[in-house]
Amino acid sequence: MNDDAKRAMERLRDPEGDYLQRLARMVVEDATATPLADVATPKWMASQLAASLQAATQGEGIREFVARRLEEGKDRWAHDETSLRQWMPDDVDEPLRQLLSNPWTPNEELTLRIIDQGVFHDLLKEVLGSSLRKFSKRLKQFDQDKLGGFGKRARSVGRGLFGNLADNISGATDGILGAVQSEMEGAIERRIDEFLGTATNESMKVVARHLCDPEQAEAYGEVRTQVLDVLLDAPTSELYGEFEKIQPLDAIDVVVSALRSIVARDTFVEDAERRIASLLESAGDGTLGAWLDEVGLRDVWTQSTTELISSRLVGVVQTREFESWWDELHA
Repeated sequence: MNDDAKRAMERLRDPEGDYLQRLARMVVEDATATPLADVATPKWMASQLAASLQAATQGEGIREFVARRLEEGKDRWAHDETSLRQWMPDDVDEPLRQLLSNPWTPNEELTLRIIDQGVFHDLLKEVLGSSLRKFSKRLKQFDQDKLGGFGKRARSVGRGLFGNLADNISGATDGILGAVQSEMEGAIERRIDEFLGTATNESMKVVARHLCDPEQAEAYGEVRTQVLDVLLDAPTSELYGEFEKIQPLDAIDVVVSALRSIVARDTFVEDAERRIASLLESAGDGTLGAWLDEVGLRDVWTQSTTELISSRLVGVVQTREFESWWDELHA
């Protein structure tokens, strides 16, 4: 290695110098000024996407990785009393609340088709039936407590009309009145069952109508933010307990199977290339830098990316591999 090459390498390795940082910034600025369509061809990106998905879904890699991470964190999460709110950045909380609270009025017909399920019918039937039976029970108790009961009134009337006749046949009277009361209660129960058959259908329509009422949109927006607060304030251990119930590994199996099926299609690369090309065409000759300017992040992105690349270059130039390559370059 000649003297000029040695001096140049010493400058690159000098911790007080800025040569590596300047080099990194040139790379970043060049990349942000390059049209997106020139960064990589659609065909290359499509082939890389296919290769990545095939590698990710090969064998049991993803499932084993998730299972291992779940097992490693099980003891910690199952006893962690901290809440998600402690991890929520302040600058994310307000935009998320705004997003959830935005008034939204879903389509009533679509909503009814979604909720018109057997389990929801059973739920409404149980709620309505329970309320009606409790009301019937309260009426019966009111009759016993306040009005003296149907049987007592009947015997009282009988005494007034026939003297002691009611007392002489009180046993028969009680039996007859008991039978009448049982029949009435049975009739009420049958009417309740008949009523519930049609009431649940109408109730389901009322629920869908309420969910889709524009005047209720803000109220349901508040419900969504309140649900967010419940989740953010719940201990991690409680959320983890609910998470385990959904069988996360089974969900991973579904996702992996779907990806395998998609990637296995003969036209996957061609379809992906066409979609990527269409996306890049919509961007025209736009650059990453132009987009970063629009959102006001160009300076921040450039600075942070430059620091990241230069920090990696600092380690690279200290290696023997770099020194050998540098020597060959100046031979």
